[in-house]
Amino acid sequence: MLGIKFLSKVAPGLLAKKLIHQLHHPSVKKLRPHEITRLEESNQNLVHFKSHEVKCYSWKGTSNPSLGEVVLVHGWEGQAGNFADFIPLLLDAGFDVFAFDAPGHGFTLSNDTSVFEFLEVVKFFLEQRKPQFLVSHSFGGVAVSNALAELDLKVKKYLLFTTPNSFGERIRDLSAKMGVSEKVVERVKHYFVEEQGFDLDALSVAQFVQKVDVKEALILHDENDGVIGIDQSETVAKVWPAARLHRIQGTGHFRILRDDRSLQLGKSFLLE
Repeated sequence: MLGIKFLSKVAPGLLAKKLIHQLHHPSVKKLRPHEITRLEESNQNLVHFKSHEVKCYSWKGTSNPSLGEVVLVHGWEGQAGNFADFIPLLLDAGFDVFAFDAPGHGFTLSNDTSVFEFLEVVKFFLEQRKPQFLVSHSFGGVAVSNALAELDLKVKKYLLFTTPNSFGERIRDLSAKMGVSEKVVERVKHYFVEEQGFDLDALSVAQFVQKVDVKEALILHDENDGVIGIDQSETVAKVWPAARLHRIQGTGHFRILRDDRSLQLGKSFLLE
């Protein structure tokens, strides 16, 4: 922490480059054994997207005909296997399930990617699959809402396990916890505007959801989420008439995807 604070003062440009590098090279945690097993139970294939071979997974539900396909979208530095505890509930309910690892995530190998490529791959699959049921976690909510705002796609149910409002705000919050100065954050934002032609603050879920065609949405968010404050979801819910926010306790940011109470709430919502 002291090292980062020191660099923020004496070498803000160097630290900004390090943060930019991290936003091009996501760090992804290893999966638990049962999460790997869940992926192994799926039908797997590779889909070509730009310079990547994206790893895709699909499962067939227990009912015939299916209630429909649920598309799962993981968060930044997440992967499809994060939904391992939710998938069997969806299958038993009669849904088919489709998920993928975004470039640089999970088993989709990549030497270089970006948050903008993440947005593009999500839009690519939603346009391809045309799901009526969607589930996202964390930054996946930014990517999905951005795609829906641009696509002519009608969605019956959209379940969000936490969501940031703005990716720019997410960067500021993370930087503040790390002790990174606002000067460094501004340099990072300037890089994306100048080099990528995109403003991080423009990635606003609260703006995107006002343009989407979603019949019903449910946001589940832990009140003590240490990664994304619940105020982010509150901001989104306030401007989204189709959505309601349900506050959870005792799960945090990641365990919400393994918490039985949260998963049962999510399943019930999709079945309503």
